[in-house]
Amino acid sequence: MPFQDWSDPQEAKRWDEKGDRTNPARAFQLELLLCALATAKIEAKPILDLGFGSGRVEELIFNHFSHVQIVGIDQSQAMMDIAKKRLEPYGEQFVGMQHDVRDLHTLNFQNDSFSCVIAVQSLHHLVAVELKRAYSWIYKVLQPGGVFLLLDRMRVENERTFDVLQSIWRDQDTREHSTVLIHEGNTFMEHQNIVQQRGDFPALLDEHMAWLRETSFDVACLHAYGNRALIAGIKGGTNDQA
Repeated sequence: MPFQDWSDPQEAKRWDEKGDRTNPARAFQLELLLCALATAKIEAKPILDLGFGSGRVEELIFNHFSHVQIVGIDQSQAMMDIAKKRLEPYGEQFVGMQHDVRDLHTLNFQNDSFSCVIAVQSLHHLVAVELKRAYSWIYKVLQPGGVFLLLDRMRVENERTFDVLQSIWRDQDTREHSTVLIHEGNTFMEHQNIVQQRGDFPALLDEHMAWLRETSFDVACLHAYGNRALIAGIKGGTNDQA
Protein backbone atom coordinates (compact mmCIF):
# COMPACT_ATOMS: atom_id res chain seq x y z
CA MET A 1 0.00 0.00 0.00
CA PRO A 2 1.53 3.36 -1.02
CA PHE A 3 2.00 6.36 1.20
CA GLN A 4 -1.37 8.02 1.81
CA ASP A 5 -1.35 11.45 0.19
CA TRP A 6 -4.10 13.34 2.00
CA SER A 7 -3.50 16.39 -0.20
CA ASP A 8 -4.89 14.40 -3.14
CA PRO A 9 -8.66 15.05 -3.51
CA GLN A 10 -9.20 11.57 -5.00
CA GLU A 11 -7.44 9.89 -2.07
CA ALA A 12 -9.52 11.93 0.37
CA LYS A 13 -12.72 11.03 -1.49
CA ARG A 14 -11.78 7.34 -1.58
CA TRP A 15 -11.15 7.26 2.17
CA ASP A 16 -14.38 9.12 2.93
CA GLU A 17 -16.39 6.62 0.92
CA LYS A 18 -14.62 3.36 1.76
CA GLY A 19 -12.37 3.88 4.79
CA ASP A 20 -14.64 2.03 7.19
CA ARG A 21 -14.13 -1.22 5.25
CA THR A 22 -10.62 -1.42 6.69
CA ASN A 23 -11.86 -0.75 10.25
CA PRO A 24 -15.23 -2.41 10.94
CA ALA A 25 -14.85 -1.74 14.69
CA ARG A 26 -15.00 2.01 14.04
CA ALA A 27 -18.80 2.38 14.18
CA PHE A 28 -19.15 0.71 17.58
CA GLN A 29 -16.16 2.54 19.02
CA LEU A 30 -17.61 5.85 17.83
CA GLU A 31 -20.82 4.98 19.68
CA LEU A 32 -18.74 4.54 22.82
CA LEU A 33 -17.03 7.86 22.14
CA LEU A 34 -20.47 9.51 22.10
CA CYS A 35 -21.28 7.89 25.45
CA ALA A 36 -18.07 9.31 26.90
CA LEU A 37 -18.82 12.76 25.47
CA ALA A 38 -22.10 12.78 27.38
CA THR A 39 -20.11 12.81 30.64
CA ALA A 40 -17.89 15.75 29.64
CA LYS A 41 -20.32 18.70 30.02
CA ILE A 42 -19.61 19.54 26.40
CA GLU A 43 -22.09 22.42 26.18
CA ALA A 44 -20.03 24.50 28.63
CA LYS A 45 -17.09 25.00 26.25
CA PRO A 46 -16.28 23.86 22.70
CA ILE A 47 -14.96 20.45 21.71
CA LEU A 48 -11.59 20.38 19.95
CA ASP A 49 -11.13 17.76 17.22
CA LEU A 50 -7.53 17.02 16.25
CA GLY A 51 -7.65 15.82 12.65
CA PHE A 52 -11.32 16.19 11.71
CA GLY A 53 -10.77 14.85 8.20
CA SER A 54 -13.94 14.72 6.11
CA GLY A 55 -16.19 15.78 9.01
CA ARG A 56 -17.88 12.44 9.58
CA VAL A 57 -17.30 12.51 13.33
CA GLU A 58 -18.59 16.09 13.58
CA GLU A 59 -21.78 15.11 11.77
CA LEU A 60 -22.25 12.22 14.18
CA ILE A 61 -21.71 14.44 17.23
CA PHE A 62 -24.07 17.17 15.99
CA ASN A 63 -26.79 14.57 15.38
CA HIS A 64 -26.55 13.48 19.03
CA PHE A 65 -25.75 16.79 20.76
CA SER A 66 -27.57 19.58 18.98
CA HIS A 67 -26.12 22.61 20.79
CA VAL A 68 -22.41 21.85 20.95
CA GLN A 69 -19.63 23.86 19.33
CA ILE A 70 -16.67 22.13 17.68
CA VAL A 71 -13.31 23.56 16.64
CA GLY A 72 -11.51 21.26 14.22
CA ILE A 73 -7.89 21.10 13.09
CA ASP A 74 -6.70 19.31 9.97
CA GLN A 75 -3.77 19.66 7.60
CA SER A 76 -5.41 18.31 4.44
CA GLN A 77 -7.22 20.89 2.32
CA ALA A 78 -8.78 18.04 0.32
CA MET A 79 -10.33 16.58 3.48
CA MET A 80 -11.39 20.03 4.69
CA ASP A 81 -13.22 20.65 1.41
CA ILE A 82 -15.27 17.48 1.90
CA ALA A 83 -15.97 18.42 5.53
CA LYS A 84 -17.05 21.94 4.58
CA LYS A 85 -19.75 20.59 2.29
CA ARG A 86 -20.86 17.92 4.77
CA LEU A 87 -21.11 20.35 7.68
CA GLU A 88 -22.81 23.24 5.91
CA PRO A 89 -26.18 22.48 7.61
CA TYR A 90 -24.61 23.13 11.04
CA GLY A 91 -23.47 26.67 10.25
CA GLU A 92 -21.31 28.34 12.89
CA GLN A 93 -21.40 25.34 15.21
CA PHE A 94 -18.23 24.15 13.46
CA VAL A 95 -15.03 26.10 12.86
CA GLY A 96 -12.30 24.42 10.82
CA MET A 97 -8.65 25.42 10.91
CA GLN A 98 -5.83 24.20 8.67
CA HIS A 99 -2.96 23.19 10.91
CA ASP A 100 -0.57 20.29 11.42
CA VAL A 101 -1.24 18.26 14.58
CA ARG A 102 2.53 17.90 14.93
CA ASP A 103 2.66 21.61 15.76
CA LEU A 104 -0.19 22.01 18.24
CA HIS A 105 2.05 24.02 20.54
CA THR A 106 2.12 26.83 17.96
CA LEU A 107 -1.65 27.41 18.26
CA ASN A 108 -2.80 30.35 20.38
CA PHE A 109 -5.52 28.66 22.39
CA GLN A 110 -5.72 29.65 26.03
CA ASN A 111 -5.46 27.13 28.86
CA ASP A 112 -8.76 25.50 29.86
CA SER A 113 -10.36 26.47 26.51
CA PHE A 114 -12.14 23.20 25.73
CA SER A 115 -14.56 20.85 27.47
CA CYS A 116 -13.27 17.89 25.51
CA VAL A 117 -10.53 17.06 23.02
CA ILE A 118 -10.97 14.19 20.58
CA ALA A 119 -8.53 12.58 18.16
CA VAL A 120 -9.97 9.93 15.84
CA GLN A 121 -7.44 8.09 13.70
CA SER A 122 -5.11 11.08 13.51
CA LEU A 123 -2.36 10.85 16.10
CA HIS A 124 -0.77 7.64 14.79
CA HIS A 125 1.03 9.92 12.33
CA LEU A 126 3.12 11.31 15.23
CA VAL A 127 6.34 9.77 16.50
CA ALA A 128 6.70 9.20 20.24
CA VAL A 129 8.31 12.53 21.13
CA GLU A 130 5.67 14.43 19.12
CA LEU A 131 2.87 12.44 20.70
CA LYS A 132 4.05 13.07 24.25
CA ARG A 133 4.37 16.78 23.48
CA ALA A 134 0.82 16.71 22.06
CA TYR A 135 -0.53 15.06 25.23
CA SER A 136 1.02 17.79 27.36
CA TRP A 137 -0.54 20.49 25.17
CA ILE A 138 -3.94 18.76 25.24
CA TYR A 139 -3.86 18.66 29.02
CA LYS A 140 -3.26 22.42 29.18
CA VAL A 141 -6.12 23.40 26.85
CA LEU A 142 -8.67 21.14 28.56
CA GLN A 143 -10.86 22.62 31.26
CA PRO A 144 -10.54 21.04 34.74
CA GLY A 145 -12.46 17.78 34.66
CA GLY A 146 -12.33 17.79 30.85
CA VAL A 147 -11.97 14.61 28.83
CA PHE A 148 -9.50 13.64 26.11
CA LEU A 149 -10.73 10.80 23.89
CA LEU A 150 -8.24 9.00 21.66
CA LEU A 151 -9.63 6.53 19.11
CA ASP A 152 -6.83 5.10 17.01
CA ARG A 153 -4.85 2.16 15.77
CA MET A 154 -2.33 0.57 18.12
CA ARG A 155 1.04 -0.93 17.25
CA VAL A 156 1.25 -4.69 16.79
CA GLU A 157 3.96 -5.74 19.21
CA ASN A 158 5.60 -8.70 17.47
CA GLU A 159 5.12 -11.66 15.14
CA ARG A 160 3.39 -13.82 17.76
CA THR A 161 0.78 -11.17 18.55
CA PHE A 162 0.35 -10.55 14.82
CA ASP A 163 -0.61 -14.21 14.30
CA VAL A 164 -3.28 -13.94 17.00
CA LEU A 165 -4.61 -10.66 15.60
CA GLN A 166 -4.96 -12.24 12.16
CA SER A 167 -7.66 -14.52 13.54
CA ILE A 168 -9.57 -11.44 14.73
CA TRP A 169 -9.21 -9.67 11.39
CA ARG A 170 -10.31 -12.81 9.52
CA ASP A 171 -13.41 -13.01 11.70
CA GLN A 172 -14.14 -9.32 11.11
CA ASP A 173 -13.89 -9.76 7.35
CA THR A 174 -16.24 -12.75 7.42
CA ARG A 175 -18.89 -11.05 9.53
CA GLU A 176 -18.59 -7.47 8.26
CA HIS A 177 -17.57 -8.09 4.61
CA SER A 178 -14.59 -5.86 5.35
CA THR A 179 -11.04 -5.85 3.99
CA VAL A 180 -8.94 -5.75 7.15
CA LEU A 181 -6.67 -8.69 6.27
CA ILE A 182 -5.67 -7.23 2.92
CA HIS A 183 -4.77 -3.88 4.47
CA GLU A 184 -2.87 -5.32 7.45
CA GLY A 185 -0.69 -7.76 5.48
CA ASN A 186 -0.14 -11.52 5.37
CA THR A 187 2.95 -11.59 7.61
CA PHE A 188 4.29 -9.43 10.41
CA MET A 189 7.13 -8.21 8.18
CA GLU A 190 4.66 -7.29 5.45
CA HIS A 191 2.50 -5.53 8.06
CA GLN A 192 5.46 -3.47 9.27
CA ASN A 193 6.26 -2.45 5.69
CA ILE A 194 2.66 -1.41 5.06
CA VAL A 195 2.58 0.70 8.23
CA GLN A 196 5.88 2.35 7.31
CA GLN A 197 4.79 3.06 3.73
CA ARG A 198 1.60 4.69 5.00
CA GLY A 199 3.69 7.07 7.06
CA ASP A 200 2.18 5.77 10.33
CA PHE A 201 3.88 5.46 13.73
CA PRO A 202 1.37 3.66 15.97
CA ALA A 203 2.30 3.15 19.62
CA LEU A 204 1.45 0.26 21.91
CA LEU A 205 -1.71 0.58 23.99
CA ASP A 206 0.45 0.36 27.13
CA GLU A 207 2.63 3.22 25.87
CA HIS A 208 -0.36 5.50 25.29
CA MET A 209 -1.66 4.76 28.78
CA ALA A 210 1.75 5.38 30.36
CA TRP A 211 2.38 8.65 28.49
CA LEU A 212 -1.07 10.00 29.39
CA ARG A 213 -0.49 9.17 33.07
CA GLU A 214 2.90 10.88 32.93
CA THR A 215 1.04 13.98 31.70
CA SER A 216 -1.18 13.81 34.84
CA PHE A 217 -4.29 12.41 33.13
CA ASP A 218 -6.45 9.85 34.90
CA VAL A 219 -6.71 7.14 32.27
CA ALA A 220 -9.11 4.37 31.22
CA CYS A 221 -9.13 2.10 28.19
CA LEU A 222 -12.81 2.14 27.20
CA HIS A 223 -12.59 -0.43 24.44
CA ALA A 224 -9.92 -2.39 22.59
CA TYR A 225 -10.59 -4.69 19.67
CA GLY A 226 -7.82 -6.09 17.53
CA ASN A 227 -5.34 -3.28 17.02
CA ARG A 228 -7.90 -0.47 17.55
CA ALA A 229 -8.55 1.16 20.92
CA LEU A 230 -10.58 3.94 22.53
CA ILE A 231 -8.78 5.59 25.46
CA ALA A 232 -10.05 8.29 27.82
CA GLY A 233 -7.84 10.73 29.71
CA ILE A 234 -9.50 12.91 32.33
CA LYS A 235 -7.91 16.12 33.54
CA GLY A 236 -7.95 16.56 37.31
CA GLY A 237 -9.94 19.27 39.09
CA THR A 238 -13.51 20.46 38.67
CA ASN A 239 -15.22 22.96 36.44
CA ASP A 240 -17.37 25.22 38.61
CA GLN A 241 -18.80 27.02 35.58
CA ALA A 242 -20.20 23.88 34.01
